Amino acid sequence: MSGYAKSSSSRSVTHRLLVDALRREGRLLEDARRACRKRPTPTRIHAVRVATRRLLAPVALAEIVDSAKGKALRKALRRLLKVTGKARDLQVQLRLVETQIPRHPELRPFRRQLRKKARRAALHVGPGLSQGRTKELLGLLVQALAKCSGGGDLERRLRRELRAVIARVPRSRVAGSPTAKAFHLGRLAVKEARYLAETLHPVFVPDRGRWVRDLQRRQRLTGEIHDLQNLVTRLLRYVERKRSGKPALQPVLRQLGLQGLQRLRTYRTHRDVTPPSLRRGDLIRCR
Repeated sequence: MSGYAKSSSSRSVTHRLLVDALRREGRLLEDARRACRKRPTPTRIHAVRVATRRLLAPVALAEIVDSAKGKALRKALRRLLKVTGKARDLQVQLRLVETQIPRHPELRPFRRQLRKKARRAALHVGPGLSQGRTKELLGLLVQALAKCSGGGDLERRLRRELRAVIARVPRSRVAGSPTAKAFHLGRLAVKEARYLAETLHPVFVPDRGRWVRDLQRRQRLTGEIHDLQNLVTRLLRYVERKRSGKPALQPVLRQLGLQGLQRLRTYRTHRDVTPPSLRRGDLIRCR
């Protein structure tokens, strides 16, 4: 059956999609976590971080039903991000050094040091990815949400929070000279909006995926800017600590600075896609 129809269930569409999303993203995170504990490769560490972020997005909405369980789960998920954060940053910086910076002879000792640090950090990821209470807290939150009646009041509250998530996404042109904190918060807002848009797409008026593709592009651009900024910061510390009085790496720093500036200009001139409206009432595409 095609077209749009009123849902016969007493529960709202947003509510049902949220329950499904928590279960689905929870399974994906558990699979990624288990694989990464076995062998923490760069790809697997990245998979854990993506799965964690994808689960954090619907958890933020589900907090409306049970604030205590939602906050406890978010705390457990942020712990996973912290456990994998250092290794992921080092791995990304090593990739940038090996692929984007010319083979400058002065970079060899820095590259060797970065490679050793990345290997050491990866070794600490596996033991730190113990399950903890993540699975238990997720189960409790899903139970609380499933037991909720999901009537019109809950639908209105969920949609109000969803609109708040969309409103937190900054416009690209305001990223001209952002502070590090503001830029970081903007990146997180783009990610959260993207993951919720993908999860709850039936509650939006169809736009052929234009807004999601726009968020994906913005996420990629802000990620590249962030990675270059982190690499420049690490190189500056290395110069101050190991290369005192020797400006041989200044050309490399200038090149990285120019790359970051070019990406920032591209992001600043990006024409944002207007988010689609939410459907009126409890409408869903029937399949």
